Amino acid sequence: MLADLAYLIGVLASWAGWLLAARAVVMALQLALARPWTDRRAVGVSLAWTASLGGGLLVLSGGVAQAAGRPLGGGVPIPIFWIVAPWTAWGALACAAAAIGTALRHFASPPSQDDRSWIRVALFWTLGAALFGVLHVVVGGPVELLRGVAQVPWIAAVGILILLVGATSLMVWFQRHPAAKTLKLGAQHLALAVGSVVFGLPFVWLLLTSFKEDVDMASPEGLVWIPKVTQTVPYYDPERPLVETQLEGFTARGDILQRNPDGSAVIDIAEPYMLRGRTVTAQPPLRIVARKVPLAHLTLDGRKARGRVVQELDDGGRLVEVFDPPEMKGRLVQARPGEAPDIRQPGLRWQNYWEALQYLPRGKPRPCVPQQHTDPRRPLRDRDAPQFFARRLRIREDPVSGTRDPVPRSARDHDAACGGYDAS
Repeated sequence: MLADLAYLIGVLASWAGWLLAARAVVMALQLALARPWTDRRAVGVSLAWTASLGGGLLVLSGGVAQAAGRPLGGGVPIPIFWIVAPWTAWGALACAAAAIGTALRHFASPPSQDDRSWIRVALFWTLGAALFGVLHVVVGGPVELLRGVAQVPWIAAVGILILLVGATSLMVWFQRHPAAKTLKLGAQHLALAVGSVVFGLPFVWLLLTSFKEDVDMASPEGLVWIPKVTQTVPYYDPERPLVETQLEGFTARGDILQRNPDGSAVIDIAEPYMLRGRTVTAQPPLRIVARKVPLAHLTLDGRKARGRVVQELDDGGRLVEVFDPPEMKGRLVQARPGEAPDIRQPGLRWQNYWEALQYLPRGKPRPCVPQQHTDPRRPLRDRDAPQFFARRLRIREDPVSGTRDPVPRSARDHDAACGGYDAS
């Protein structure tokens, strides 16, 4: 527990040190490009405080990356962590982080004798952390700390530094330019446009993901932004024929589980998905259809070859029937796992939407029954019928004769009273 706490404090100190170092770079540029009437002494004091505090935190947290227990490669190691804990522990940590952040903001700012409000804010967050801590002790719950290291390549680190220096220089230059207001307005609109694009990326990602195959959902190579579609060809499998039949008004396809003496066969339904797992007896003659099999590429006798996968083996390998090059056409090759990957081309898999709709059951109309008689223990009696149909009518009164005539309700009122219609 003490080791995890020390690691957590070291990681937070490392993050704070890097942030303060970046702020020190920005303040140094502002001091170098400041206008003549700028209070250089105040900015210099704030810069000294920020640089000293950031450097001290980085020095103190220098060995945290090695304590994560992960191999370190080239680049700048940034220690990271994640806490698996109940909400009480998260509340205590959030309040403690707010208190530490308040103190750091105060010490990184120019010293002032009159500003002591930060003490009250820090005490408030400290009290909240203490209360959540006591509540966690009472409620209980395991707390686990996951350790890790993020390796930032040196090229990326230098690029971030250049971007930081360039952005700060542009900000100072915009402030000193005669058309500062116009440039500031343009920069604001540019920032809003960039922000719109950035915040729109998740929606683009959702849309692209809806057209992906399962293999692209999680890839060891990282995020897959360009979907790919596996190339397939029709194939009549003589050993595992695919039979098409009718079941409950649907065209179903599946494999043969058992052949009967009368020529019929028991079919294990594979499509549509809403009927998958069910069995049906298909009557003769059986309708054999082609199944879609993927294309694969492999190296055969030192040459690149392509073929169709006719069987997936139990050990992860594949049985491939070669069709290219022509001199190897018809040759069956048993490829080991990973030797015959699918041939995939960039594209959108529109079948995802159709397959998702196949999971939906058929809609059925709901019968029009009075709501007060839906209890199965009390069936609709004959004496209830007049009252029911009387409520289905609205009464119209003639202002001259005073007679009252029943008028049927509209179709819309009828549908509303019946609960509507569940369309398929």
